Amino acid sequence: MGGAYFTNWALNYLNYTTRIVFKSCRVIPVMAFRSLVVGQRYTALQYGAGGLLVVGITLFTMGDAEGAPNFSGIGVALIAIALVCDALTANLEERQFFRIRTPATHAEVMVYLSTFAAAEAFVVLCGSGELWRAWAHSQAHPETVPTICAFSVLGYVTVCLVLLLIKNFGATNTEIVKSMRKVCQVILSFMVFPKPMSWKYLAGGALVAIALYTLQRTGKKPPGVAKQGSEGSEKEKGLGKDKEVDREKDDDKLSSG
Repeated sequence: MGGAYFTNWALNYLNYTTRIVFKSCRVIPVMAFRSLVVGQRYTALQYGAGGLLVVGITLFTMGDAEGAPNFSGIGVALIAIALVCDALTANLEERQFFRIRTPATHAEVMVYLSTFAAAEAFVVLCGSGELWRAWAHSQAHPETVPTICAFSVLGYVTVCLVLLLIKNFGATNTEIVKSMRKVCQVILSFMVFPKPMSWKYLAGGALVAIALYTLQRTGKKPPGVAKQGSEGSEKEKGLGKDKEVDREKDDDKLSSG
């Protein structure tokens, strides 16, 4: 909740274009904190590809934004805190829930997450008085209730999919997928609402493609390394078997003697 809270707070001081720039940068802090929290090390080429992805996504999504970025000291500080919260949350979820001896299922995480989030939201809404205003608004406009329910269900499904991505592919790959969401939204908007093409779409799309290809290639282990590792393990197994045979022969000699 911290990331969303500080992001919404920062919007009081930053325009939409600036928010796009900063939210597109989440891949880099997630990679950095994954090195600290999970222990995953990245090469300079991978960090460079991550930076290239950030630039590409920023250019691509700014094609829809109007106006130049508006930088405010308070707004930048707030959205920077939001980025740190998001990066820490993803990596801590991976380490504490899924990288332990008995990993949790995404359903277990969702049960506790939903319970604590609901209790926290209830306390905050009651303390601020917003709960009663929301209740009065729902009574005055009952047509909004089905929309709220649909939003909650879709949000639940989204969080489940994010947790599954973190569990199976790690926090960094999950953040890359989440960052691509805005690109997919822009592409879909082209299909539904035709509009003129801008150089930002072309340049951003090309940079995103190059960055994803580089990350995919650098994330693979060279075939020789995997082969040497398998051969080494087979040799170790063979040596272990030889030692066991030698021990059995020595025992037989001692018993016969």
